[in-house]
Amino acid sequence: MGNSWFKFKQFTVFQDNTAMKVGVDSVLLGAWVQVENSEKILDIGAGTGILSLMLAQKSNANITAIDIDKNAYLQAKENVKISPWASRISVFNLGLQEFTKNRPGNFDLIICNPPYFTNSLNSPDQQRNLARHDNLLSLEHLLENSKKLLTATGNFSIIYPYVKKELLLSVAEKHGLYPKRVLIIKGNELKQPNRIIVTFSAKRTEITTEILSVREVEKNEYTTEYKELTKDFYLAF
Repeated sequence: MGNSWFKFKQFTVFQDNTAMKVGVDSVLLGAWVQVENSEKILDIGAGTGILSLMLAQKSNANITAIDIDKNAYLQAKENVKISPWASRISVFNLGLQEFTKNRPGNFDLIICNPPYFTNSLNSPDQQRNLARHDNLLSLEHLLENSKKLLTATGNFSIIYPYVKKELLLSVAEKHGLYPKRVLIIKGNELKQPNRIIVTFSAKRTEITTEILSVREVEKNEYTTEYKELTKDFYLAF
């Protein structure tokens, strides 16, 4: 989409001018997801708005970002406000189930970097709990509501722990969502996969699968493949 604006190197600015490290998960999901022909995009659990800004940079779509956490909502709203795409991104302080009530079949792309530490030890930091645990947004509710929000030809893309791949696929199928594109992510080529990104649709189709190693084995530098995928979003590349 021409020159990149939202290039960052490790950090994104918060509303209060502090900074937070940008996670590789969000970068990978935002860079890998296909946005062609998407007119309305929903970012569930938007956090600081990174994914919404990335997809605004690479598309002409109107984007809705929601987050149940008030501070995350305020941070995303501020980041959107200072971006060139403020007119195309709307941010709401809402949970998914509440949001779903009035917007069935409205989006042709939904993205989510979800909380996935089910039943793990809670942190004393309540904001971190909201972001990293699925007590308030289970995988079941995420997929059930996402299916309701998608158009008949829409896509849903999610990044998830690889060890929970079968759970993700089975719950998705239960709600009529079927994988069409898969990216298996490894720390390096000698390690076991640790993340998977899947794009689902309501139609069964042939599945395209790719494998990506993030870092080189010996030098511990980003691989050529990772750099190529994410180059529009890193100043260093």
